Amino acid sequence: MIDISKRERFYQQEYCGCIYSLRDTNKHRRSHGRDIIRIGTQYYGDEE
Repeated sequence: MIDISKRERFYQQEYCGCIYSLRDTNKHRRSHGRDIIRIGTQYYGDEE
């Protein structure tokens, strides 16, 4: 499945998808000095 996701450049979502999860994930990331998640900017295959 990862191979297909990379080949088709699917969006890579780092949270469950609900607004509450995004809020809580970003709060946790900020408290640990990490960048917040920006919707629609990370895709499978971009790391190559």
